[in-house]
Amino acid sequence: MKKDSGKRKLICIITVIAVMALIISGVLYFRSISLTADEQMQETADSEIIKEKDSKTESLVSAKEETVADSSAEAEPVDDETVDEDSPSSGDNGLTVSALERKGHYETVQVLVSEAWDEEVLTKKGACEDILVSEAWDEEVGSCYAFGRDYEMGYECGICGFQTTGDIASHIKSEHDGAGNWHNVKIYTSEEKCLDYRTEIIHHDAVYKIVCEEDEYTIVHHDAVYRSERVWVDD
Repeated sequence: MKKDSGKRKLICIITVIAVMALIISGVLYFRSISLTADEQMQETADSEIIKEKDSKTESLVSAKEETVADSSAEAEPVDDETVDEDSPSSGDNGLTVSALERKGHYETVQVLVSEAWDEEVLTKKGACEDILVSEAWDEEVGSCYAFGRDYEMGYECGICGFQTTGDIASHIKSEHDGAGNWHNVKIYTSEEKCLDYRTEIIHHDAVYKIVCEEDEYTIVHHDAVYRSERVWVDD
Protein backbone atom coordinates (compact mmCIF):
# COMPACT_ATOMS: atom_id res chain seq x y z
CA MET A 1 0.00 0.00 0.00
CA LYS A 2 2.80 2.45 0.88
CA LYS A 3 4.60 1.74 -2.43
CA ASP A 4 1.42 2.45 -4.42
CA SER A 5 0.91 5.73 -2.53
CA GLY A 6 4.48 6.82 -3.28
CA LYS A 7 4.07 6.01 -6.96
CA ARG A 8 0.86 8.05 -7.14
CA LYS A 9 2.55 11.09 -5.57
CA LEU A 10 5.46 10.82 -8.01
CA ILE A 11 3.06 10.58 -10.98
CA CYS A 12 1.14 13.68 -9.72
CA ILE A 13 4.37 15.71 -9.41
CA ILE A 14 5.53 14.72 -12.88
CA THR A 15 2.11 15.62 -14.32
CA VAL A 16 2.16 19.08 -12.69
CA ILE A 17 5.66 19.80 -13.97
CA ALA A 18 4.67 18.73 -17.49
CA VAL A 19 1.56 20.98 -17.45
CA MET A 20 3.58 24.00 -16.24
CA ALA A 21 6.23 23.41 -18.92
CA LEU A 22 3.49 23.23 -21.55
CA ILE A 23 1.93 26.50 -20.35
CA ILE A 24 5.29 28.34 -20.32
CA SER A 25 6.19 27.11 -23.82
CA GLY A 26 2.77 28.22 -25.09
CA VAL A 27 3.19 31.73 -23.61
CA LEU A 28 6.66 32.09 -25.14
CA TYR A 29 5.36 30.88 -28.51
CA PHE A 30 2.48 33.35 -28.64
CA ARG A 31 4.79 36.17 -27.53
CA SER A 32 7.26 35.39 -30.32
CA ILE A 33 4.38 35.36 -32.82
CA SER A 34 3.16 38.75 -31.54
CA LEU A 35 6.64 40.31 -31.75
CA THR A 36 7.14 38.90 -35.29
CA ALA A 37 3.78 40.32 -36.38
CA ASP A 38 4.68 43.76 -35.01
CA GLU A 39 8.05 43.70 -36.82
CA GLN A 40 6.38 42.65 -40.08
CA MET A 41 3.84 45.47 -39.75
CA GLN A 42 6.66 47.97 -39.12
CA GLU A 43 8.65 46.65 -42.10
CA THR A 44 5.52 46.78 -44.31
CA ALA A 45 4.87 50.40 -43.26
CA ASP A 46 8.50 51.35 -43.94
CA SER A 47 8.49 49.63 -47.34
CA GLU A 48 5.24 51.41 -48.33
CA ILE A 49 6.75 54.77 -47.37
CA ILE A 50 9.93 53.99 -49.34
CA LYS A 51 7.85 52.88 -52.37
CA GLU A 52 5.87 56.11 -52.18
CA LYS A 53 9.13 58.12 -52.01
CA ASP A 54 10.58 56.18 -54.96
CA SER A 55 7.38 56.71 -56.98
CA LYS A 56 7.52 60.45 -56.36
CA THR A 57 11.23 60.48 -57.28
CA GLU A 58 10.58 58.58 -60.53
CA SER A 59 7.76 60.97 -61.45
CA LEU A 60 10.02 63.94 -60.76
CA VAL A 61 12.85 62.39 -62.80
CA SER A 62 10.51 61.68 -65.73
CA ALA A 63 9.20 65.23 -65.67
CA LYS A 64 12.75 66.54 -65.47
CA GLU A 65 13.87 64.42 -68.44
CA GLU A 66 10.93 65.64 -70.52
CA THR A 67 11.83 69.22 -69.68
CA VAL A 68 15.47 68.61 -70.59
CA ALA A 69 14.46 66.98 -73.87
CA ASP A 70 12.19 69.88 -74.80
CA SER A 71 14.83 72.46 -73.95
CA SER A 72 17.46 70.52 -75.95
CA ALA A 73 15.20 70.37 -79.01
CA GLU A 74 14.52 74.08 -78.97
CA ALA A 75 18.12 75.11 -78.24
CA GLU A 76 20.54 76.03 -81.04
CA PRO A 77 23.23 73.50 -81.96
CA VAL A 78 26.47 73.89 -80.12
CA ASP A 79 29.98 73.12 -81.39
CA ASP A 80 31.28 69.70 -80.43
CA GLU A 81 34.43 71.27 -79.05
CA THR A 82 32.56 73.09 -76.25
CA VAL A 83 30.54 70.08 -75.04
CA ASP A 84 31.99 67.84 -72.39
CA GLU A 85 30.74 64.30 -72.94
CA ASP A 86 31.64 63.24 -69.36
CA SER A 87 29.56 66.00 -67.64
CA PRO A 88 26.16 64.90 -66.23
CA SER A 89 23.06 66.12 -68.02
CA SER A 90 21.38 69.07 -66.32
CA GLY A 91 17.91 70.56 -66.42
CA ASP A 92 16.57 74.12 -66.34
CA ASN A 93 17.66 74.61 -62.73
CA GLY A 94 21.08 73.02 -63.17
CA LEU A 95 20.12 69.92 -61.11
CA THR A 96 21.44 66.58 -62.22
CA VAL A 97 19.24 63.52 -62.39
CA SER A 98 21.31 61.87 -59.69
CA ALA A 99 20.58 64.81 -57.36
CA LEU A 100 16.88 64.00 -57.58
CA GLU A 101 17.39 60.52 -56.20
CA ARG A 102 16.92 61.14 -52.50
CA LYS A 103 18.68 58.87 -50.07
CA GLY A 104 18.04 58.95 -46.37
CA HIS A 105 16.70 57.16 -43.35
CA TYR A 106 14.10 57.41 -40.61
CA GLU A 107 14.96 58.88 -37.23
CA THR A 108 12.95 59.15 -34.03
CA VAL A 109 12.68 62.76 -32.84
CA GLN A 110 11.06 64.34 -29.80
CA VAL A 111 8.23 66.80 -30.57
CA LEU A 112 7.17 69.34 -27.93
CA VAL A 113 3.56 68.85 -26.78
CA SER A 114 3.40 71.37 -23.93
CA GLU A 115 6.00 73.67 -22.45
CA ALA A 116 7.21 73.55 -18.85
CA TRP A 117 5.16 75.64 -16.39
CA ASP A 118 4.90 76.45 -12.69
CA GLU A 119 1.72 75.92 -10.68
CA GLU A 120 0.86 77.73 -7.43
CA VAL A 121 -0.66 75.13 -5.09
CA LEU A 122 -2.41 75.92 -1.79
CA THR A 123 -0.59 73.92 0.91
CA LYS A 124 -1.98 75.50 4.09
CA LYS A 125 -5.28 77.32 4.57
CA GLY A 126 -5.00 80.45 6.69
CA ALA A 127 -7.08 80.65 9.89
CA CYS A 128 -7.94 83.18 12.58
CA GLU A 129 -7.70 82.60 16.33
CA ASP A 130 -8.20 84.57 19.55
CA ILE A 131 -5.00 85.41 21.44
CA LEU A 132 -5.30 86.21 25.19
CA VAL A 133 -4.10 89.72 26.00
CA SER A 134 -5.10 89.94 29.68
CA GLU A 135 -6.90 87.51 31.96
CA ALA A 136 -10.18 88.22 33.75
CA TRP A 137 -9.89 89.91 37.18
CA ASP A 138 -12.03 91.37 39.97
CA GLU A 139 -11.62 94.92 41.23
CA GLU A 140 -12.75 96.15 44.68
CA VAL A 141 -14.13 99.67 44.39
CA GLY A 142 -15.25 101.88 47.31
CA SER A 143 -17.56 104.89 47.18
CA CYS A 144 -19.27 107.27 49.63
CA TYR A 145 -23.01 107.28 49.73
CA ALA A 146 -23.48 110.08 52.37
CA PHE A 147 -21.47 113.15 53.35
CA GLY A 148 -21.75 115.32 56.53
CA ARG A 149 -20.00 117.09 59.47
CA ASP A 150 -19.91 116.47 63.18
CA TYR A 151 -21.97 118.93 65.28
CA GLU A 152 -23.19 119.74 68.76
CA MET A 153 -26.42 121.38 69.85
CA GLY A 154 -25.87 124.99 71.05
CA TYR A 155 -27.38 128.44 71.22
CA GLU A 156 -27.39 131.42 68.90
CA CYS A 157 -27.98 135.06 69.92
CA GLY A 158 -30.99 136.54 68.17
CA ILE A 159 -29.42 140.02 68.08
CA CYS A 160 -25.79 139.46 66.90
CA GLY A 161 -25.81 135.79 65.86
CA PHE A 162 -23.24 134.67 68.43
CA GLN A 163 -23.18 130.90 68.88
CA THR A 164 -22.08 128.97 71.90
CA THR A 165 -22.56 125.66 73.55
CA GLY A 166 -22.23 127.31 76.97
CA ASP A 167 -24.26 129.98 78.80
CA ILE A 168 -26.02 132.18 76.20
CA ALA A 169 -27.72 134.24 78.92
CA SER A 170 -24.41 135.64 80.15
CA HIS A 171 -23.67 136.82 76.62
CA ILE A 172 -27.01 138.62 76.29
CA LYS A 173 -26.59 140.26 79.66
CA SER A 174 -23.06 141.46 79.10
CA GLU A 175 -23.34 142.40 75.44
CA HIS A 176 -26.91 143.60 75.16
CA ASP A 177 -27.71 144.71 78.76
CA GLY A 178 -30.00 141.72 79.12
CA ALA A 179 -32.24 142.84 76.31
CA GLY A 180 -32.31 140.17 73.68
CA ASN A 181 -33.28 136.61 72.70
CA TRP A 182 -31.68 133.37 71.60
CA HIS A 183 -32.58 130.03 69.91
CA ASN A 184 -31.12 126.51 69.57
CA VAL A 185 -28.82 125.72 66.62
CA LYS A 186 -26.44 122.99 65.37
CA ILE A 187 -22.87 124.03 65.84
CA TYR A 188 -20.54 122.05 63.45
CA THR A 189 -17.31 120.90 65.01
CA SER A 190 -15.54 119.32 61.93
CA GLU A 191 -15.11 119.60 58.17
CA GLU A 192 -17.39 117.71 55.80
CA LYS A 193 -16.59 114.01 55.68
CA CYS A 194 -18.01 110.68 54.41
CA LEU A 195 -20.60 109.34 56.74
CA ASP A 196 -21.54 106.19 54.69
CA TYR A 197 -18.69 104.42 52.85
CA ARG A 198 -19.42 101.21 50.89
CA THR A 199 -17.35 98.83 48.74
CA GLU A 200 -18.33 96.66 45.78
CA ILE A 201 -16.65 94.10 43.45
CA ILE A 202 -16.43 94.97 39.73
CA HIS A 203 -15.59 92.03 37.42
CA HIS A 204 -13.43 92.64 34.36
CA ASP A 205 -13.63 90.05 31.56
CA ALA A 206 -10.58 88.66 29.83
CA VAL A 207 -9.31 90.62 26.82
CA TYR A 208 -8.53 88.87 23.53
CA LYS A 209 -7.32 89.98 20.12
CA ILE A 210 -7.92 88.21 16.81
CA VAL A 211 -4.79 87.10 14.96
CA CYS A 212 -5.14 85.74 11.40
CA GLU A 213 -2.62 83.75 9.35
CA GLU A 214 -2.48 84.09 5.58
CA ASP A 215 -2.79 81.18 3.16
CA GLU A 216 0.48 79.44 2.28
CA TYR A 217 1.25 78.44 -1.28
CA THR A 218 3.95 76.25 -2.83
CA ILE A 219 5.27 76.47 -6.38
CA VAL A 220 5.11 73.09 -8.17
CA HIS A 221 7.16 72.83 -11.36
CA HIS A 222 5.81 70.80 -14.29
CA ASP A 223 8.35 69.68 -16.89
CA ALA A 224 7.79 70.01 -20.60
CA VAL A 225 5.95 67.14 -22.31
CA TYR A 226 7.30 65.56 -25.49
CA ARG A 227 6.14 62.78 -27.83
CA SER A 228 8.21 60.59 -30.13
CA GLU A 229 7.75 60.79 -33.91
CA ARG A 230 9.52 59.07 -36.82
CA VAL A 231 10.69 61.47 -39.59
CA TRP A 232 12.58 61.03 -42.85
CA VAL A 233 16.10 62.50 -42.85
CA ASP A 234 18.10 62.92 -46.04
CA ASP A 235 21.61 61.49 -45.93
